[in-house]
Amino acid sequence: MRVGPISEAPLVTAVFRHVGQGYHRWHVPAHKGRQIWPPGYRFLGSRVWAADLTELPGLDDLHTPHGVIAQAQDLAARALGAGKSFFLVNGASVGLQAALLACCQPGDRVILPRTAHQSVLAGVILAGAEPVYLSEAWQDDLGIPLGLAPDTLRQVLACEPPARVLLVLHPSFYGVVSPLAPLAAMAHRRGLVVVADEAHGTHFAFHPELPASALASGADIAIHGFHKSGGALTQAAVLSVRQGFDPSRVEAALDCLQTTSPSYLLLASIDAARCALASQGRARLERALEAAAWARKQLRQWPEFVILDEGMVGREAALDPLKMVLAAPGLGLSGRALAAALRRRGRIQVETYGWRHVVLVWSLADDMAQARHLVRVLHDLAGDYRAGRPRAPRAFPGPPPRPQVVMSPREAFFASRRTLPLGQARGQVAAGFVVPYPPGFPVLAPGELITGEIIAYLAETRTLVPGLHGNLEKLPVVS
Repeated sequence: MRVGPISEAPLVTAVFRHVGQGYHRWHVPAHKGRQIWPPGYRFLGSRVWAADLTELPGLDDLHTPHGVIAQAQDLAARALGAGKSFFLVNGASVGLQAALLACCQPGDRVILPRTAHQSVLAGVILAGAEPVYLSEAWQDDLGIPLGLAPDTLRQVLACEPPARVLLVLHPSFYGVVSPLAPLAAMAHRRGLVVVADEAHGTHFAFHPELPASALASGADIAIHGFHKSGGALTQAAVLSVRQGFDPSRVEAALDCLQTTSPSYLLLASIDAARCALASQGRARLERALEAAAWARKQLRQWPEFVILDEGMVGREAALDPLKMVLAAPGLGLSGRALAAALRRRGRIQVETYGWRHVVLVWSLADDMAQARHLVRVLHDLAGDYRAGRPRAPRAFPGPPPRPQVVMSPREAFFASRRTLPLGQARGQVAAGFVVPYPPGFPVLAPGELITGEIIAYLAETRTLVPGLHGNLEKLPVVS
């Protein structure tokens, strides 16, 4: 099969060509590219509906690609430095789950940070694996985890029974980049497969000033969130395996987990984003990096604000300069209050907030215009609060208590369950996930003992953040 130059987008071209043929549609989807609901048609535009296609002659098949999808995936592999890449339409989540399903047998052990995304723990359940959690240091001023240290992994490998997989966040949700190269080398010496959750690091492969990509750092499998950090539509992602890694079990797992009705809008958006990254990514990322660096420099001049920087994460870790973790302790604002103030004062929507901080995402779509607006709004916001009564910084919870795994996550998930009020759940075993935002990662997962310490943490969380995302009134427990 011919793979064209990086400036080509074969799947996008095929979709446009098909739409231009003027076929009479006697196939799904039901809207058939026509105006069946005028408000939606007008809002999204006629081309979106026309390009929402299914597997048709000339458009290939995601599950058995041999035409334009195969060409587009090969171009993605070339751009990402992979042996083989697979397009995902169920987000990076399905890639993480497929990686664990492909690499693990029931009962195998997976070493991972406790702050991994819920989809990773769901993959542990699907695979019937057993989690081994790694501790992370905690940055108190901002209230965030600081990634994995090689010494921590070394101790676990020396003390725990043999494991099958090491899963690393590359980077974390907060832009913290653990030292993947030594972690991967250590894991490979013990025969582990290294899986990198690179949902927030797709762009790493496209600019030399960014941290090295997961595959370049020794990962066997990397899952790239093309919508989070590559410019594709939401839910679009890519799973890649390194050169020399057998992709057959990954492919089989994806066949089990991915929909058989993939959205061609999502697939084409991956192809388009890959083309933009490969042909224009360095220049666009250069603008974003310059804008982010300028904004940081301005904000560091004001004592009211604290920004996560490399001095806070230790010498072994690094930071993604296109993630900004920002707190305003000098204004007495919680993360939630700071997010609300930015939205009200400057119509700025942040990615998320924690107890003390907000997270802002820079991307290849940003330049100095966005940087100046952000700095101006924060400057005005600081002036507003300086003019008022000084506020004492609030006290917030530290890291969630580390739970004890007392039952296989899979066994607990499939066990008979009931719900109990939070105050009555002490001593029970969790049957489901409890993921309050903040902190945004599981405080409890299936198979973990609900202790008084965990109940107190969740109760405090519920009190501090009314209307919290995540039901903390009742907990699912094993009957």
